Amino acid sequence: MCVVWGPRQDCLETKLQPSASKTSDIVGIKRCWIMRTKFHALALFIVCLLVTAAPGFAHHAWRGYDMKNVSTMKGTVTGFDFGNPHVWMNLDVTNNKGEVEKWSAGGPSPSRMANAGWTKDTLHPGDQITIVGNRISDGTYKMRLSKVVLANGRELMCYGHEYGP
Repeated sequence: MCVVWGPRQDCLETKLQPSASKTSDIVGIKRCWIMRTKFHALALFIVCLLVTAAPGFAHHAWRGYDMKNVSTMKGTVTGFDFGNPHVWMNLDVTNNKGEVEKWSAGGPSPSRMANAGWTKDTLHPGDQITIVGNRISDGTYKMRLSKVVLANGRELMCYGHEYGP
């Protein structure tokens, strides 16, 4: 039996005490070399797999957002960032007191929003829109977007369907 991190015992014996048959010595040594090579290849594959999976482990969920309640508000776009890892838009929303609140609303990745009909040119500063989504629970002016309704009435889903992933 071959020990995975070292040569087989019979390989050591073969090297130290050659048998009468040179052919069996060579076959034994080759077999040990192949076993070690396979182990090292498997170990390297596992390390590579873990390294490429690490960003997936690091990614966050939409924690801190009130996922039980959906909010709707109208505002004016002041910025639109159609970039990775998430699409973000900034807008000015006038509250019931007539005060302007600076809101940030985020959606999924650009590729996911593109599948729902979005492009980098969908929104421009000055556009009047209605945003629908989940407010963050800490009281700041942030929202996880579900959909956006443009001034012409066109609805754009952020996740491809009504309320999220």
